[in-house]
Amino acid sequence: MSLDTASKILRRYDDVSYKISWFNWGEPLLYKEFETFAEMAKKTNAINIISSSMSLPVSDERLESLRNFDSVCVSLSGMTPEVYNVYHTNGNFDLVMKNLRRLSQLKLNNVRFKWLTHKYNVFQLTEARRFARVLGFKFSHGDLNCCVEDLVGGFDHELLKVPKFPRKQHFCHIRYWTPIDVDGNYLLCCASQNVKIGYSIDDKVSSRELRKAKSKTALCGECDKNEYWRMF
Repeated sequence: MSLDTASKILRRYDDVSYKISWFNWGEPLLYKEFETFAEMAKKTNAINIISSSMSLPVSDERLESLRNFDSVCVSLSGMTPEVYNVYHTNGNFDLVMKNLRRLSQLKLNNVRFKWLTHKYNVFQLTEARRFARVLGFKFSHGDLNCCVEDLVGGFDHELLKVPKFPRKQHFCHIRYWTPIDVDGNYLLCCASQNVKIGYSIDDKVSSRELRKAKSKTALCGECDKNEYWRMF
């Protein structure tokens, strides 16, 4: 995403009633202009959230810039290299642990440690919770969310598949979220990375109009019919 597009998003949603979750399904610390972007986010009224797997070399300056966000979510799926690499294929577990300890030393109060629960790693949940406490991070855990496209295509990876969550609500709550791609296009939902709905950040369109456009897409209907949204 260009800084210009990011700036448009920040201006459009510059209000305390908005939470902006940056780089969903991506790694923000790869962004070449991350420090500049972090300074931009700091100056807005919206609640800016960033997520990272901490699985790459990170400079001290880049770690420090995480102070500019209201919430920093760091995710992990294993407390040993063998378990971690089931989902994070070819990942560098030792580097992740090193980065998490470096982040802990900064004594930030905005870091949330998120444990990604799968069938194969649930036995390490207690250890993950203890590890987060030792590092001084807030702790949360959640089940796997795969893309709707995978579900429609017959997604059936037994190691990762999770049952539908029992929900009392009989509606799709993620239809009310507003995903935007790197070019500023509004997308169907956070469980779909590719379905555009015909509007961009440059259009003066209301949330109501965005929801109406979403409901007209074929994938939205398919998801609703099969209740895939219960997984999210």
